[in-house]
Amino acid sequence: MKKTGDILFVLKVLVFTYVISFLLLLIFAAIVFKMECGDNVISWGIAVIYFLSAFFGGMIAGKMKKSRRLIWGLIIGTAYVAVLVIVSLIMGNVVDGQTNIAIALGISIIGGILGGMFS
Repeated sequence: MKKTGDILFVLKVLVFTYVISFLLLLIFAAIVFKMECGDNVISWGIAVIYFLSAFFGGMIAGKMKKSRRLIWGLIIGTAYVAVLVIVSLIMGNVVDGQTNIAIALGISIIGGILGGMFS
C-alpha cells in the first residue's frame, strides 16, 4: 500500500510541476514574442524553466514528506524529465540528441534536489 501511495504522491507533485512549467512557458513565450529573442536566449530560457519547475516540485515534495527531502527532490527532478522525453517520443518529435537529454536531466535533477534541500 505504501508503494502505491508514493507513486500517487509523485504523480500529484508532477501535475503541480507541469502546471508551473505551463505558466512559466506562457510568460516566457510572451516575452520572446515581444522582444524577438534569438535561439540562444530561448534555449537558456527553457533550461531555466526546467530548473525552476523541478525546484518547486522538489520543494513541494520535501515539504509534504518531511523526511528524505533530497531523495524526493531527486525523484521529482528525474521523473519530470522522464515524462518530458516519453511524451516527446510518443508525439513523434525526434529528440535532438543524447547531449540535450543529459543536460535537461542534469538541470532538472539539480533543481529537484535543491528544492528538496530548501524545503
